[in-house]
Amino acid sequence: MTSPIPAWISWPIIVLMALTLVVRIAWLNSSIIDRLTTRSLVIGWLALVLRESAVQDAIRHLPKPIGDVALFQQLTFCCIVMVVMAIYGMSRLWVGADPSAVWKRQRVYDAIGLALSAAILISGTPSRKAGELVDQYLGWPAVVLWTAFYAPILFVAVAVMRIFLREARHPDTAVREKALYGLAIAIAVGLALVAVSTPILTFQEVLTGSGSADPEMHVKALTFFLAVAGSLIMGAVPVLAVLRAKLGQDRISKNLKEIELL
Repeated sequence: MTSPIPAWISWPIIVLMALTLVVRIAWLNSSIIDRLTTRSLVIGWLALVLRESAVQDAIRHLPKPIGDVALFQQLTFCCIVMVVMAIYGMSRLWVGADPSAVWKRQRVYDAIGLALSAAILISGTPSRKAGELVDQYLGWPAVVLWTAFYAPILFVAVAVMRIFLREARHPDTAVREKALYGLAIAIAVGLALVAVSTPILTFQEVLTGSGSADPEMHVKALTFFLAVAGSLIMGAVPVLAVLRAKLGQDRISKNLKEIELL
């Protein structure tokens, strides 16, 4: 699956995301939440890069089996599953899970993610061998693949949605935070709807033999790009706050400068 976003739009966004991640790793990676957030954003960014047509063209020139573009395309599905597992780890902390056991829990979530990734790659083997995209090849392997892929997304999207709805309704929540929660809820709702509809539609298409309505998978690629880009925009907000503080442009620094002048 290749990104349908034109390169002149996608690459500036990818570069900006990379710079944001560098700042996060350097200055905003101390707490458990920070580290899990950075980890999920890095994996999501890697998947975005692997879906770019220029990157896939470069992979095609590599010797086999490394130069298997279809394998890298399906590996991006595995990247998304691992991102979802990291987000679920964060969601457990948001609802009061024991922080001292976070990495022990995360190893369990990661193991589940790896098992689902294995199911994705195994069920994606027929389409890779045929040199086709999953929805071009379709068949029952596609039903298995999309079920394994979207099941954790649906589960985590609902969990995150409930948490952010609760936080957004809190009377002490600032307007800027409510805006971020609103964006997160919108992303979660969109992903939940896609996670429910895609396996059902795939099952129906296989059962009736009608074929996929989107064999090039442009809609799925666009949904993924918008979800990851939206998540990275949310992750960039605290990064901008840190940069302002480092540059002395935050409110506290400005007040201190005024006091010094007086």
